[in-house]
Amino acid sequence: MKVRARMMTALVLVGLVAAAAGCASKQVEAPGGQPAATSQQEAAGTAPAVSAPYGAAAAAADQDLTLQDMLTYALQDEYLARSEYQVIVERYGEIRPFPNIILAEENHIEHVKALFTARGLQPPPDESGSHTFVPASQAAAYQAGVDVETANIALYERFLQQDLPEDVRQTFQYLHDGSQAHLQAFQRQLR
Repeated sequence: MKVRARMMTALVLVGLVAAAAGCASKQVEAPGGQPAATSQQEAAGTAPAVSAPYGAAAAAADQDLTLQDMLTYALQDEYLARSEYQVIVERYGEIRPFPNIILAEENHIEHVKALFTARGLQPPPDESGSHTFVPASQAAAYQAGVDVETANIALYERFLQQDLPEDVRQTFQYLHDGSQAHLQAFQRQLR
């Protein structure tokens, strides 16, 4: 199981690095001030280049995880999922299952924020907007959902291998299971 989780984390990190490397340096603004993909990015279905890893990508690069690190990466990844799905809905309309999963991601965000609050910690701000992209087609949007949820699942599988307080373990397991359901919903759309 550890080997599988490490392989999944490595694959996600390689994919994110490859996507960032394939991006053009010019960014244009989409409605709402979100960075929009250039025509080259839309054709390739890649994300805009960003300055630092975020969410699951940052967690994959961190070899010395603390509890606060895990909470931060989890919250960032939940922010990122919600933001990516919002960008997709803005571009393609309320296609299923994105609107329902956006609501679920908001619920996930609240669960992680509660863990910060329980420890007297301030949750990080949502900076996910600069890490989103507009997929080239609806099919690419569903694949983006698969990719986001796969990365999220790998993140929680790695975290669940750590020594965690019980409330954190229960929350991470709940979020992992929710991401499994989201993954299945996106996979059904690709059939």
